[in-house]
Amino acid sequence: MFLINIYSEPAGLFPEVTFKNGVNFIFGKKETSDPKESLNGIGKSTFLDLVDFCLLASLQKTHNPRLYAAKEITDDYFIVLNFRVGGKVYTIKRSTANPKFVAFGELGFTQGMNADEARELLAELIFSRPENYQGLLEAKWFRPLISFYLKVQKFKKGLFADPFKYLAEAKDLDLNVYHLYLLGLDNNLAIKNAELYTELKSLKPAIKKLQHFVSKRLKLKDSGMVASEINKIVAKIKRLENTIDSFRLAEQYKDVENEANELTGKIKELLLQNVTDNKLLADYISTYEQDEKISPQRVAKIYNEISEELAYAVKKSLNEAVIFRQRINISRKKFLSDEIQRLTQSLQVNEKQIRELEERRAKLFTFLSNKNALKDLTESYYILNEQKQHLAEIQANTKLLEQLNQDLALLEVQVSNIKAAYFAFVRENKRTIDDLTMLFYEVLQALYSEENNTAGFSITPDQTKEKVLDIVVTLPDMFGKGKNHGRALLYDLTVAIHNIRTTYNFPRFLVHDGIFDGMDKAHFIATLEFVDRQVENGLEFQYIVTVNEEGSLEDNFGKKELVDPRVVEDEAILVLSPSRKLFGTDFAA
Repeated sequence: MFLINIYSEPAGLFPEVTFKNGVNFIFGKKETSDPKESLNGIGKSTFLDLVDFCLLASLQKTHNPRLYAAKEITDDYFIVLNFRVGGKVYTIKRSTANPKFVAFGELGFTQGMNADEARELLAELIFSRPENYQGLLEAKWFRPLISFYLKVQKFKKGLFADPFKYLAEAKDLDLNVYHLYLLGLDNNLAIKNAELYTELKSLKPAIKKLQHFVSKRLKLKDSGMVASEINKIVAKIKRLENTIDSFRLAEQYKDVENEANELTGKIKELLLQNVTDNKLLADYISTYEQDEKISPQRVAKIYNEISEELAYAVKKSLNEAVIFRQRINISRKKFLSDEIQRLTQSLQVNEKQIRELEERRAKLFTFLSNKNALKDLTESYYILNEQKQHLAEIQANTKLLEQLNQDLALLEVQVSNIKAAYFAFVRENKRTIDDLTMLFYEVLQALYSEENNTAGFSITPDQTKEKVLDIVVTLPDMFGKGKNHGRALLYDLTVAIHNIRTTYNFPRFLVHDGIFDGMDKAHFIATLEFVDRQVENGLEFQYIVTVNEEGSLEDNFGKKELVDPRVVEDEAILVLSPSRKLFGTDFAA
């Protein structure tokens, strides 16, 4: 993947930038000799955000604060990035107004799609490896993989503090998966290891919580207490079932219970009938009381305003209609009166019958209660149900706890197997690891020639860490800011050049935003010379770096022609200054 150019549609949001082979400076130029003149906020990192955005970076405020803050400026534009993979040129464009929409395809043949679809296509296009590669690539890894090549400062956190942890939000287990893929090493063990530890980390709290529940609520501290409690409950259940079976001998109670049930059914039917009749009665009474008087004189008065003849004719017709309606109303009133009387009598009869049935049923329940038949049976059923529920709760929870502990043991065995397998993994991949190590020392020799004896690169199993396989870059006094940046610089260049030499599609660019802050001037110069040599030897490699005229160039590097501010300005692909900002204006990030 070789970057060609980036611009806006329509033009005018920012200057079109064409990338070139070799070093690509994003240069911050001073305009005065005033030492207080700041080159912060002129747009160097924001320009790199645009490249990152085209390659599907999130626009959320927490992930991309600068570009999110500039939305009012950028929303009316598409950001367009052209790049080449193999012999084909591709276009991808995206707008901050609708970041979920992406137009992507070969130059002149782009298609609209959502970001997830574009991610799948880009992952396969840019990061697929030959069929003989035994590891795995997933489309969802596109952003984690491309982010390795796009180191853009977005927060105050140290982006280059640790070459391994280039994604602050990612777990070490997942980072191992990405690093092994980037290094061309089989990542299946790392994937399986990450899956196992994910299960372990969800399983252990579940077991602990269940153990607490069994101990506190069920008051059972160990498996011996569980077995004893289960035996006691089973015996109690058996006794209760025998007690309930004994009620079958008292058949006279069954007859009384059956009669009481029949009475209850009849009472329910009568109550339901009363509800229906009461509703109908209320409707009849409401209809009976409606006033349907019509005033022909009032209607004729309205029409008289239009025409006297029409008013007379209307009044005459209405009088005839009213007489006819009154005759019908007499019949209707008679029907409603009869129905109201019938329903009232029916309700009274039903109410009397309900009272008689309830009195009879009450006597039957009193009889059963006096004989203790109903009470004893009900209580026995209640206790039996309670004991069965308690038994089921103990058995279910202890069975689940047993199963979870069994699952935990199996997972821990698999983790141990992976730890053992990594020793064989290192032996089987010795040739690739040796090649990577040699390349690392090649880069080290170019950038840190005086420290070869104390610096190093290694891929070794470490049984004390969850990720098991440890990828380490060391430099003397490596925890100082400059040396940490140096470790990241060495490792990133090693990975980038390794993939350029061994693949046709992997990124042929590397973006470093602010990596030389705190580093010695000699290492900056050596890096530029190293990149130039790679290009002279026929390697397509774009090293994109932000640099300010103040400090890092004029003060630290002014004696070296290679980084003379005037030379850098001439060679820079983008020059920005306080009066020539990326979007031509300020915005609050």
